[in-house]
Amino acid sequence: MFCCPYSHAEQQKAQNLFNSKDYVQAIDILNTIFDKHNDAPAKLAECKLKLGQQTSAKSEKLKFFNEVVEIRKRISNSSSVAKFESIEAKALFEEIERLWPFGIYSKTFSQNFQSAKIVLSVKIIILIDKYNHFER
Repeated sequence: MFCCPYSHAEQQKAQNLFNSKDYVQAIDILNTIFDKHNDAPAKLAECKLKLGQQTSAKSEKLKFFNEVVEIRKRISNSSSVAKFESIEAKALFEEIERLWPFGIYSKTFSQNFQSAKIVLSVKIIILIDKYNHFER
């Protein structure tokens, strides 16, 4: 569960910052304990998702949503991946829902944007199903 008491205290501090909507400072802490606490990757992704949801600039939204998806590459613990997947699905959904009508392309999408939309939609359905399975 935890690597050390220090990471638990830092995770709690990051959670308090998250609760007070200070996502930037929470991100700083979560990056330092990323590999030390199972919940850190998911909470980091959630902070970036919240920042993306708050901004009105489409390019900034896209940047934050892409950062959420990129977090997966850093995760080495399977327990952390499971917690991260529900946030990843939300970010992918946000990206499709908000940016598809505007024709904004992301690095995570292939040249054939229609195919990418279908692939991401299927992935979201799978991730949501996994998340619902864990909630039972």
